[in-house]
Amino acid sequence: MGIKQIDENKYEVRFSKRHPVSRQSLSVRRITFSIAEARRVFMQLPVVWEELHNQQMSGSMKYKKLLEDFLEDLQHRVRNNELADLTAENYGLCLRKHTEPIWGNRTIESITTDEIKQLVRVKLKDSSVATQKNILKYLRGIFNFAYEKGAINRSPVPKMQFRNVDKIKGVLNEQQMRILLEKALQLNHEWYPVWAAAIYTG
Repeated sequence: MGIKQIDENKYEVRFSKRHPVSRQSLSVRRITFSIAEARRVFMQLPVVWEELHNQQMSGSMKYKKLLEDFLEDLQHRVRNNELADLTAENYGLCLRKHTEPIWGNRTIESITTDEIKQLVRVKLKDSSVATQKNILKYLRGIFNFAYEKGAINRSPVPKMQFRNVDKIKGVLNEQQMRILLEKALQLNHEWYPVWAAAIYTG
């Protein structure tokens, strides 16, 4: 950001800024042919930047439209055998249920990383870890799609860590294993050889 001399009588004037709400970065660049003109232009660029940003935002894609385009692209991939039909269906069901009601009429640039964290950690707090991981994966898919289309400058989807709560409840202790084998042997249970092999071989 500033004034840079690029030739004997040529100056590049650049102004860059990230919008405080959308977090979208936008640069404005002008070429001038004197240092006095470069200084004058540099003073005007913040106003030019604001006008350009407002124009961009007014024509921004709504989330609902992005979702339609994304699901259509998934169906195209299904037809080309690049994606399983069930996978595309899961994307559609999950995104429509959890994101369209809250973001449908929002511009995609206005959806923040913090909102995505809130969706996963707070709104889906009673859901399983698998569900939370899936919605994050689906959101990464749709926002990467938006990025590849040039609709956004970066994906707002964060990297998140999940605690695995599906722990093994426990195993039989030595006395319990002995009782199990004794009872199985007394009853001539058909699974006795399998259980014995499992216990003695680990």
